Amino acid sequence: MKDALLFHKTKKTIDAVCACTGILAWGRALVCNLYRLVKIMARQITDVFFLPLNMKKTKLREVEKYHMHSEAMPTINSENAHIYCTRQENIATESKLLKETVVAYYFKGGFIFIPNPLRQEVKGRIAKEVLTKLLYPPYRNSIDRALDLSDLDLYSAYLQKSEVSVKMYDNPIAKIKIKQDPYATPSEKESFISTGIVKMNPEELIKKIRWSSIGIYYDWEIKAYNREIVAQIPEVIDQACKDISRDICKVNFIPETAVINYYQKKDRIMSHVDRYEEDMSKPLISFSFGASCVFVLGKKEREDSSVDTFLLEDGDIAILIGESREYFHGVPKILNSNKGLEDYKKEEFFSLISESRINISVRQAYKYD
Repeated sequence: MKDALLFHKTKKTIDAVCACTGILAWGRALVCNLYRLVKIMARQITDVFFLPLNMKKTKLREVEKYHMHSEAMPTINSENAHIYCTRQENIATESKLLKETVVAYYFKGGFIFIPNPLRQEVKGRIAKEVLTKLLYPPYRNSIDRALDLSDLDLYSAYLQKSEVSVKMYDNPIAKIKIKQDPYATPSEKESFISTGIVKMNPEELIKKIRWSSIGIYYDWEIKAYNREIVAQIPEVIDQACKDISRDICKVNFIPETAVINYYQKKDRIMSHVDRYEEDMSKPLISFSFGASCVFVLGKKEREDSSVDTFLLEDGDIAILIGESREYFHGVPKILNSNKGLEDYKKEEFFSLISESRINISVRQAYKYD
C-alpha cells in the first residue's frame, strides 16, 4: 500500500512539473517509464546484494528448497488428510457447480482443503475459459507490457499451428523483461532487441505467460488494486466461489478480483503472504487444474518452525481463511503427474494443460459495511 501511495504521489509530481514546463504527454509517459525502470533496478540490486545477507535459514525455507530439488511427495494428500486435520465434514450442497456431497478438511488456523469438489463438466468449463480466453487480451497478463498482443488471436493461431509475428514495445522495461526471460532462446532475444519483432510458435508464446488478471486489476509494480481497470470474472468462477463461501466457509463473499497463475514444469512461487486486500477476514479461494504441485503452508511468521506440505491435484480447492489468511504459503514444485489427464484428452487445448498447472486465486478486494 505504501508503494502505491508513493507511486501516485510521484506521478502527480511528475505531471505537475511537466505541465509547468510544457512537456507533452509523450514526455510525461517517458518520465514515468524511467521512474518505473529505476524502481525495478533498485529492487534487483536489493535482491542481489542485500536480501541474501538478511535471509535466515528457516524451517519454511528448508522445506521449500528440499522440494525444489527433489521428487519427494508432500506429506498431506486427499487420501490421508483426515489424519492430519482437526475435523472433517461431509457437506451436502444444493449448488449446480459443486458435487452433491463435498468432503472438506479443516486445519489449525482455519485452512480448508477440499479434494476435487467441482462437477466434472464444471472443471472442464473453467479450464477451457482460462486457456481459450482469460490468459489473453483484453485481460492483462505478465507479458503484455513487453509484447504487443492487441491484434493477435493467440489461441486461434495455436489451433491452426501457425507461426505468429510479435512486436516488442519500444521501452526500457520491455527490453529488460526480454533479456531476463528464462524461456527465451539467445536467437529470440537477439531478434527482439535488434528488430523489435520475432516469429514464434503460438504454443511456446502462450506458455511464456506466467499470470493474468481478472476482475479488478492488481498492479504488481505498485502493489495496489486499480478500480479503473476491470475485466469481468466469468459467471462460472464467480458462482462457484459464492457457493463455496456459503456452503463451506459460512461467510458472505464478493469475488472481485483473481490472479490466474499458469505454471510450467520449472516454474515456482516461493512463500509469501497475500495481504493487499482491505478485509482480511474474507477468504482467498484457490482452484487447481492440470499438473499436481507441492503446496507449502507455514504460519504468520516466516521463522515459525511449523510447516505443512500438501499435494494439490487437478480439481482441488484450497482456502485461506481466518488466521491462515495471513500464513506464508507457496508452490516450490510442479510435479510430473496430472490426475485429470484423461478428462482433458479430448479437449482441443490438451497440450496446454497436460504438463502445465493452472491456479486461480480469487479474493474480495475491498471492505464493505
